[in-house]
Amino acid sequence: FAAMSVVVALLGALLAGPILGYIGVPEGRGRAAAWVYAFTVANIVITVCTTPFLSLITARQSLVFASIVGVLRSSLTLGGAITLMYVVTDPLTTWAALLLGANALTCATIIGASLCWFTESRPRPGLFRWAQLRAVGAFASWSIVQQLSSQFMQQGAVLLMAGSFAKPVVAAYGVAHRVGQYLQNLTFTLVQVVQPAATGVEARGDRASVHLLVLSLGRYCTLLASMLIVPLWLEAESLLALWLGDYPPMAPLFARLILAWIALLQLTRGYHVAIIAEGNIRTYVLGMISFAALTLVLGAIEFHLLDWPAWALPATAIGTAGAAAVFQLLYVGIRIDLSPGAWLRRTLTPVAIVIAIAAAAAAMLRQTLPETGLRIVIIIATYGLLTAALTWTIALENVERDHFKRVIRTILMRLGVVSA
Repeated sequence: FAAMSVVVALLGALLAGPILGYIGVPEGRGRAAAWVYAFTVANIVITVCTTPFLSLITARQSLVFASIVGVLRSSLTLGGAITLMYVVTDPLTTWAALLLGANALTCATIIGASLCWFTESRPRPGLFRWAQLRAVGAFASWSIVQQLSSQFMQQGAVLLMAGSFAKPVVAAYGVAHRVGQYLQNLTFTLVQVVQPAATGVEARGDRASVHLLVLSLGRYCTLLASMLIVPLWLEAESLLALWLGDYPPMAPLFARLILAWIALLQLTRGYHVAIIAEGNIRTYVLGMISFAALTLVLGAIEFHLLDWPAWALPATAIGTAGAAAVFQLLYVGIRIDLSPGAWLRRTLTPVAIVIAIAAAAAAMLRQTLPETGLRIVIIIATYGLLTAALTWTIALENVERDHFKRVIRTILMRLGVVSA
């Protein structure tokens, strides 16, 4: 990963000219733009170097340590935002430098704590084996390629918007994209928990357990995300007004399209976990990169040749995400002996029933209640409670329901609420 970070740094240096030239930096701001770009590349390099230690934390399922890291990162970012209020230098360059410092300190904490607490992370040259380098290196390389392609796809979409439309449209897309990031962070913890478990059962050859994890993760991620997606969809204008005051005109439409895109991604989360557990990810990564690149290529054609409006890009992303989901169902399904029909019966159908019933109830409340902040709270609470109840009765399979009953009983016994 250290070696790959050098490659990333070199690639960033080579792409600096084309990227800075494409976005049309205003006159007199070239130096600031160059510094911001350099700080951004440095952030990516640091993150790549930290990846093995983060992977170890995930494998250990050390959620307490992961939570501490999250709090540290958020606190440092907040501290940077407060510091920005009192500086007199260029705010954009200063903010980029503060973000780099926050990320560097967080990553240094991750590496230092891992070396202290997890002995297997300490360098031991005597255990090095050339025979293992090819397999580990291939997996690490394709894993990095996948991570970087996701970041470049996001930045590429922003650059495409910036090069095609006026600032209000770009701002609207930025707001909607930030909402989408918040939602993806919501389900990230579930993926972190399931990944090492899926890797363990795959290593033991327990395909039935792999199938259960794949299908249940898709259900859990989609239903959990829907607790925000559906209320946000229904109350997009009201929530944006509360959050931003005067928001860009196209922000609600962008937000709804990105919400639909995020929901679609959740349905096949388990397949991504399964192929990572299986280990041979080259074809999978190339396939997923192809769909991401296709989104940007089609967006460029839509904007520059067909003169389509800005919402065409997130709408295209929904279409390519659907195609990518089919690819996951077929390719990964074959690799783990899981048919698309099982996904339709055990993931899509129960999720669709739960969301349809709970969303209908929330929509009826929206039509009945006056437009106030209290209505938003009631809709979020009603949808969340209904989704939780319907998930228990409809979406959970018997083995999952029995497991949760045992977990709940164990917790109550430890609290002294029930006797052994």
